[in-house]
Amino acid sequence: MAKVLIQTSPSDANKPYQRHDSQSSDGHPFLFTDIAHSRDFVNNLCLLRQHEEFCDMVLMVGNKSITTHKVVLASNSPYFRAMFTGGLLESRQSTVTLQELEESAMEAMVDFFYSGKIQISELNVQDLLHIACLLQVQSVKKACCEFLKRQLSPENCIGICALADAHSCRELLTTSELFARNHFVEVVQGEEFMEMSAKQLARLVLEDELSVHSEERVFEAVVAWIKYDIQGRQEYASEVLRHVRFPLLSAEFLMDRVATEELIRNDRLCSDLLFEATTCLLLPRRKSQIAKERVQPRRPMSVNKVLYAIGGMSRREASKSGEKFDPKEGKWKPIGDMSICRWGADVGALGPYLYICGGSDDASRLDTVERFDPFSNVWVPSVPMATSRNGVGVVAGNGRIYAIGGFDGSMPLNTAEYYDSKTGRWTEIARMNQCRFGVGCVVLDNYVYAVGGSDGTNLKTVERYDPETNRWSFVAPMNTARKQVGVASLGGYIYAIGGCDHGKRYDTVERYDPAKNEWLDVCSMSTPRSGCGVGVLDGLVYAVGGYDGTMYLQSVERYDPLTNQWYQAPPLSQPRDCVAVCVATSKRVTCSSKRLFEHRNSSPPSSNHSHSS
Repeated sequence: MAKVLIQTSPSDANKPYQRHDSQSSDGHPFLFTDIAHSRDFVNNLCLLRQHEEFCDMVLMVGNKSITTHKVVLASNSPYFRAMFTGGLLESRQSTVTLQELEESAMEAMVDFFYSGKIQISELNVQDLLHIACLLQVQSVKKACCEFLKRQLSPENCIGICALADAHSCRELLTTSELFARNHFVEVVQGEEFMEMSAKQLARLVLEDELSVHSEERVFEAVVAWIKYDIQGRQEYASEVLRHVRFPLLSAEFLMDRVATEELIRNDRLCSDLLFEATTCLLLPRRKSQIAKERVQPRRPMSVNKVLYAIGGMSRREASKSGEKFDPKEGKWKPIGDMSICRWGADVGALGPYLYICGGSDDASRLDTVERFDPFSNVWVPSVPMATSRNGVGVVAGNGRIYAIGGFDGSMPLNTAEYYDSKTGRWTEIARMNQCRFGVGCVVLDNYVYAVGGSDGTNLKTVERYDPETNRWSFVAPMNTARKQVGVASLGGYIYAIGGCDHGKRYDTVERYDPAKNEWLDVCSMSTPRSGCGVGVLDGLVYAVGGYDGTMYLQSVERYDPLTNQWYQAPPLSQPRDCVAVCVATSKRVTCSSKRLFEHRNSSPPSSNHSHSS
C-alpha cells in the first residue's frame, strides 16, 4: 500500500502530523460526511432482511409470517421498543403474534420501517391508520389523515369523522366535521347519515355554522334518523331534537308538521320544545327567556339559494309576473315583471342570473329570451334562440343554457341548442332521436337528460346527451308516459314528477337510478299536477303549481327523499300552470359544479328542472 510522505523540518520532528495545505494551516481536524451513508445503510438493511441474515424476530399476523429485525422494529415504533425493553415475555421470544391486524397492511408497515416508503390507497388507508396508531408511527398516521382529508365527500365524511374520533386524529376530526357541516344537505341524503351515532348527530346539528337555510331541513333530517331505527333510537329523541331550533320553524310548519308528529307528541321533553316554540311565536317578548342557542339563527357558510316561479297560465291568461321563495323567510315574494306574458316557457340559471326562453304569449310561439338580474330586479332582452319553442325544456349545465325540443307552431321539434354567456351566442347541437314538446330536462353527471314529452303521442322514452361526443342516446324508459312532466335531480337520482297522458293528470312520481338504468315508483304527491315546475332547495324537491284537470294550482308540495314523503309548502301568490321554475344563488358568485370511496365520482348532489307544453 502506498504511503503518503510528509516532510518535516528538524524543529518539527517531535510534532504530530501537520498539513501544509494553505486552507487548513490552523491544524484543526475536519469532519467528513458521507452523503450516501444513510441511503446505503437502509439499502443494506433491506438486503439483510431479504436474505434473512441476522433476522431475530418473526411477526405472525393472521396466516402471514413477517421476518424482521428487533432493532429495526424498536427504532421505528415506540410500541415495539416498549415491548422489547420493558421486560415483557415478548422480549425473550423470537416470534410475536399480533391479533386483529390486516396482513398486507402490516407487511407494508414493516417494509416502511426499512425503506421509508409506503403506498396509501382507498383500499388500505383504514387498516394502515389503525396499525400506525397502534404502533405509534406518527409519520404514517399523519400521512393517512392527510390522504383521508383529500378524499372527503358528502357520502363518506360521516364515516371519516367516526374513524378520526376512534383513533384520536383531532385535526382530521375537525376537518371532516367542518366538511359535514358545510355539506349538510348532501350529507343527510347518504347512507352513512342513517348509520351515525346519536352523539355524532347531536354534535353535527348543534353547530351555528350548519349550512342549511331552513331549520325545517334539520328537523326532517333528525326525525328521519330516529325513524330509521325507531326501536333503538326513540330513547335518544329528546337528546338530538333539542339541538333543532324549534323557535326558528315557521308557524305553519310547527302546527301542520311538528305538532302532528308522533315522536313529538309521545315524548314529554320534545313536547316541551314545541310548546316553547309556540310560546315564542305568540309572545315574542319571551324569546329573551329562551336559551340563546335555541333561538340564534344559523350562520351557514354556503351560498343561499332561492326558488323562482315565473309566468305560466293564471286564470285563463298568460302571466308576465314572477315570484321567488327563500326558505329562510318561508314565503313567496314578487319579483319584477317580464316584458311580455309567457306560458310554456322554461328557465335556467347561471349563478344568480335567470334566462327564460321561448314559450307563448297567446298570439305566437316565441324564440325570444329575457335575462333577469336579481340585484336590479329587472328583466332585459337577451339573444334570441334560433328557433321558436313552446313547451321547451330548459336547463343550465356546464356553464351553458340548453333549450331542448318544444313546438314551433306547426310541428314538434327534435332540435336543441345552447347559449354560452361568454360568447353571447346560441349554438345548435345534435338532434334528439325523437321530437319532444312538454319535455322535462335536467343535468346529472354532466349529461343532459330529456324526459318524456310528446311527439304527437305522449312519450315514456328518455334520452341522454353527452356534450363530449355531441350525441343523444336512449336510456331506460319511464314506467308511465308523461307530457308536461316536472324533472329534478337530487342525490344522484332523477325524479319525474306528475305530468299528463291524454286527459289524465298524474300525482305519481318515479325515480331513475343511472347506475342501474331503471325507474322505480316513489311516494305520490297529494295532488295531480301537469305543467308544474320543479326545483331543489335544501335537499327537498319542490313541485310548484300546475293543473289538476279542473283548476290551475297555486299550491306547492315538497318531497323529502329521507322519509319518502310529500309535505305541503307555502303556496304561490297566484295559480300558475306551465310555469317556469328554477333555483338560483342569491349572491354574485360563479356557479360550479366529489360513498366511503367507490362512489366518489358520482353526480353533483342536486339540480332541477321543469316541464311545459
